[in-house]
Amino acid sequence: MRYLVVMASIIGILCFIGCVPPGGVKPAAETGTDPMIDECFNLTSANRFADAIPVCRAAVGANPGSFIAHASLARALWETGNFEESEQYYRLALEINPEAIQTRMELASALKSMNDAGGAIAEYQMILSVQPDYIAAVIEMAQTYESMGTLDSAADAYQRAIGLQPDNDALYLDLAGVQRKARQMKAARETLADAAQRFPNAPRVIYSYAALLQDVKRYPEAVRQYEAVIALAGDYQNARYNIAVCHYSSGNYAAAEKALTVFLNETPGSSSAHMLLGQIAYDRNNYTAAEREFRRAIQYDPDNGNAWVLLGNVLRSQGDKDGAKEAYRQALRINPRDSVAKKNLKRLY
Repeated sequence: MRYLVVMASIIGILCFIGCVPPGGVKPAAETGTDPMIDECFNLTSANRFADAIPVCRAAVGANPGSFIAHASLARALWETGNFEESEQYYRLALEINPEAIQTRMELASALKSMNDAGGAIAEYQMILSVQPDYIAAVIEMAQTYESMGTLDSAADAYQRAIGLQPDNDALYLDLAGVQRKARQMKAARETLADAAQRFPNAPRVIYSYAALLQDVKRYPEAVRQYEAVIALAGDYQNARYNIAVCHYSSGNYAAAEKALTVFLNETPGSSSAHMLLGQIAYDRNNYTAAEREFRRAIQYDPDNGNAWVLLGNVLRSQGDKDGAKEAYRQALRINPRDSVAKKNLKRLY
């Protein structure tokens, strides 16, 4: 799950002058009652960003020491896609009030819009040096590190976020996702096992744990977790399909067929389910049943290239070379780089 830092509107801008952020210092209120500042503030608060820009420019020109005018102009520019200029005014606003955390968060977002992830990280770190428990900055920093491919730093940031919000199950999923990207499968499994214990009634957590167990070929454990998901939320139909895949991968074809029958009763028209039934039949040398299931898979998804390849294989096994050639050609139409289809088609000439 992704977390978005929402650009502050009325509440956020009010915090520029009146909120005391936890662990922070209340910024000093501005003096003076220039109506242009009020109008700039009101237009930005009402999300009338294009209208706000000329008013805020005038307010900044007449009030060079106004934090509100600079911050409002920066946000209006950011919202209208003028990222580079918005950075300029965000920095001017922060020179006036360096403790405005929301404004610094917005500056980080503007920097990310300009593909300056490193600059955004620097802003998050500055926020956290003043307010270490500012969870939004921790989460955004984790996501930014992840987008940069700096996975160890992303994992550290997600772990920090979990320390601040241990009851947020999505953070465990994000941490495990980063660990999987880094091929740290043991760490990912430990993260999800911990999450499954902490959140035993959260289907998405249990499902993610089951999927990882399946990926590392711990099929019996994966099946148990998928069954737990179904007990919690019967609409997780992919759990039923994955149970069939686990049984098939374990060589238990009868259990796989049974699971697929249940799955298709509840989710008719699944190309993947018919393809797996066809593969089971093919493994048993039941070519008639295999052909039937592969054709059903193609019927429900004509662009299922793998089903065309498997159909070609079964037709070739039945001695239907012309039919096999056509199936492989269809697979190559869908994916011209399909090496299996290319190789098998070549063998037929």
